[in-house]
Amino acid sequence: MRPWLTEEANEVVSIVALHPNRILVAFGDNSLVVMELPTLEVIDLLRSSSWMNPKWGDITAIHCDMPNEKNFIYVGTSEGYLTVLDVMESAVRVCDFELTTSDFSLQGQSFSISDIQSCPKDERFLVIGFDGGNANCGAVVVYDQRMKDSLQLDSMVQTLILVQLLFMISTNIRS
Repeated sequence: MRPWLTEEANEVVSIVALHPNRILVAFGDNSLVVMELPTLEVIDLLRSSSWMNPKWGDITAIHCDMPNEKNFIYVGTSEGYLTVLDVMESAVRVCDFELTTSDFSLQGQSFSISDIQSCPKDERFLVIGFDGGNANCGAVVVYDQRMKDSLQLDSMVQTLILVQLLFMISTNIRS
């Protein structure tokens, strides 16, 4: 429960670590709170009505670019929208960045974003997982932020190869 926003109980949807010593908490009503660790002092809070367009749906995926020590938060939604938040020293700024399923060559289909990952070696690449609502309908897309272009992985083999490459890259960075 968060008395500073509502008297109603509110489900925690996701908690994401930020650099350095901060967390972002997303709630079921699509509001966000950024807190300092270990004190849990509130740095900023965003009501859903102040930052999120209702047509985007609900928050379904959140990713922070921690490997590159950047506090850009990628937020994916149940209606297939992707937006970016910039967590600054004392506030959260909604970036002028919005992508839809048509930007990922998935127009005409209903997809929610299920996962977002950034490439630890080259921050311009995002890998986005989409859920189509049934077991036979989903997609994995690699999005190049610099070129504003996407590549949809059409087969399970392509997806598994990409996952293996990302795992190898991230393992090499940590060692």
